[in-house]
Amino acid sequence: MKFDQTAFQKLKHELNEKGHLQAKVVSGSMRPLIQIGDTIEFEPVEVEDLKMLDIIVYWNGEILICHYIWKIDGARFNEIGKRIITRPLVAAHDDFPFSPDRLVGRVTNFRLSFFHKIIIFLQQLRRY
Repeated sequence: MKFDQTAFQKLKHELNEKGHLQAKVVSGSMRPLIQIGDTIEFEPVEVEDLKMLDIIVYWNGEILICHYIWKIDGARFNEIGKRIITRPLVAAHDDFPFSPDRLVGRVTNFRLSFFHKIIIFLQQLRRY
């Protein structure tokens, strides 16, 4: 489902009021952990409370994306400050960096297992 700026702001407002929301996953980018059709639950979160490998939901300007955090840069990004870089589980490439104002929330009902974390870091080592 596509989200314009108004729908995105309404979603963030609803999330902050309710404290958590749910959404159905429509892509396989986080397989095998999160499957197409799974329901994710997410909560509001401040960028300062995020850490590497947290699974988050963000808005890319058109749709909501559910990926894990690879890094948070302190570099300037459109005069907003930090930028967040995420990755899907199915590929070891960085998503396009985004500013924290596009962050929706942190996923609470799925976490990367120790096994997934080892695979991620082995893939990273293979790149060098």
